[in-house]
Amino acid sequence: MTIFQFTVLFLVFIVLVLIAAHIFHRYERAIFWSVALFLFIGVLVLLGTGVLKIIKDGHANSGALFVAFMCLITAGILVIAAQEPESLIRKRRKSISENSSSAPQELEGVVLTRKLDTPLAREVFAKALKEGLMEVKGSHYEWKRSKILLAYMCGRIYCNDCPVPDRGKEGKFIWNPGDDSSFPDFDLNALFQTKDIGQSRNNRKFCPLPNDFGIIDRFFE
Repeated sequence: MTIFQFTVLFLVFIVLVLIAAHIFHRYERAIFWSVALFLFIGVLVLLGTGVLKIIKDGHANSGALFVAFMCLITAGILVIAAQEPESLIRKRRKSISENSSSAPQELEGVVLTRKLDTPLAREVFAKALKEGLMEVKGSHYEWKRSKILLAYMCGRIYCNDCPVPDRGKEGKFIWNPGDDSSFPDFDLNALFQTKDIGQSRNNRKFCPLPNDFGIIDRFFE
């Protein structure tokens, strides 16, 4: 295979990876990490087994060097893309707070990833802090109520979940889900230092609302 053919195939591969990350954006970080490890380990295996020979006939093999260089550089770029540097997030949040007087001061010290950092999220999290439903623990939040109530709040923020009247039961409401694909489960679990927030939401869709749901609903009025 010539260098030109390898370059074309490699670019097609990277484009497919980017398309997959865009479609399955909830798993974007996992996709980038998996591909980066695949490229890095693949190059090491090829070099170790002699399939990819950097030195051939006593001279540097430019083709092998190019392949190894492209794979390793791409792996590094994917790792950087998967792990957005915290300093950049802080810088971006500082810029937002300086240019918007509505940015809640209660969120200082907590880093929201780009999937979590929305105006509605900042507003609701600030109200939840003020209400005592959660508190700041270093760079994370600690939730004080049930996980299902947390899942309900997050579903309302990121998926447009909403309460709807339960037919035949006056005064009763059920959990009506919105866009499931937009629920940032991985980032929320990291933010609240817990797990299975998304699973808690999935278990209660179209079911009676959790206790104290009215407190959450007031945040969206």
